[in-house]
Amino acid sequence: MLEMWFPNPSFQAILGDGLAVQQGFYYPALFIIYLVIYTFMTYAYYLVDFRLPGTKGTKVTLYVISELLIFLVYRAEPMPHLVEMDWVINPVKAILIFMVQGQLIYRLMARQRLMYKPKPFFYTRGLHVYILVFAIMRLVAYLGLDIYGPDDGQLPAAVLWSGILGLAIGLSFGAIQRYIIRQNHIGKTNQFALQFFAWIAVANYAMMYLRYDVGIFDLLARLGLDIAAVWIATFIVLHWQINERTPVYPLDTNSQI
Repeated sequence: MLEMWFPNPSFQAILGDGLAVQQGFYYPALFIIYLVIYTFMTYAYYLVDFRLPGTKGTKVTLYVISELLIFLVYRAEPMPHLVEMDWVINPVKAILIFMVQGQLIYRLMARQRLMYKPKPFFYTRGLHVYILVFAIMRLVAYLGLDIYGPDDGQLPAAVLWSGILGLAIGLSFGAIQRYIIRQNHIGKTNQFALQFFAWIAVANYAMMYLRYDVGIFDLLARLGLDIAAVWIATFIVLHWQINERTPVYPLDTNSQI
């Protein structure tokens, strides 16, 4: 419905309509594919619910903001086909979608019980790792693979944007990593990169593929490099920077009865 009410006025001289738009099944395909994607994005809340302390509203808000932060930066990527109005429409649509998702999680999945004592909220020492890894990966994508992206004049802004995306992912990681179900290093790396982040990236690129005439290789290369960047950065941060010897202790639930 948001796509029907708020269509993107992108510059079509650069990117033509995608196959789904040309064949007339764009909206049904968009509904089915995004229903599946957002179902998995919503279901991924189970990764943190059991260990995350706080009320239902606090837990859901933290999770949705962690998702929304990454998605908003994704939708702000400097691309040649975007026009000024896209920078307004895309964030509005994203915020509305994640507001609905937050209500679904709150009513269907969140549990209001203080299962674990809180630990420090943000882990900031690893932010520069995410920023650097993402900037390097995007340079590889733009210069090495020659995929669709910013032109030469937009390249500095695109590299800056990739650092901002890395910062957003690092902030989201710092907020939720201590509460992910799998607390061993490789398990936490896989769950954050391949479950929490991967579905956000898939949602972003699925929208682009359905709407515009972009090569599938370009989008798969972008998706693969983004997921690889998150996995590598998370692996580095967890194995060489975070000291997890101090565990997150369960609360005394008997005292809460």
